[in-house]
Amino acid sequence: MLDGLIALVLAVPALIAMPMLETVESGDVETVPPLAMGLIGFTGFLFVLLMIYTIYLLSVKGQTLGKKMLGIRIVNNLDDSNAGFVRAFLLRGIVNAIPGAIIPFYGLIDVCFIFGAERRCIHDFIAGTRVIQG
Repeated sequence: MLDGLIALVLAVPALIAMPMLETVESGDVETVPPLAMGLIGFTGFLFVLLMIYTIYLLSVKGQTLGKKMLGIRIVNNLDDSNAGFVRAFLLRGIVNAIPGAIIPFYGLIDVCFIFGAERRCIHDFIAGTRVIQG
């Protein structure tokens, strides 16, 4: 949830630009106010930076910014070693998104698994990971 809040804060420049885009009725890109284009471009740049930094953090430390704030990290379930890029990013994030795009309410089901005996979500089982303090 913290990561979503961080992304929302980064989206503020684009949210400011949206009303400016509504005033453009001709559909001609050249009539879009330069400030609106700048704000949207800046927001895109911020999101690219956030994505690169998040992939780095997940790969090296097993954390996102939100996990870092909470003092938790993702580790290999077998030996508590660094989960790395494949487990922390590809399997937990990308591979887990596939059923989420197909199965209704998959995201909710995934998160509800945290209440199971092992306190691991479906994405943790897919990746062979778990979240620990530290």
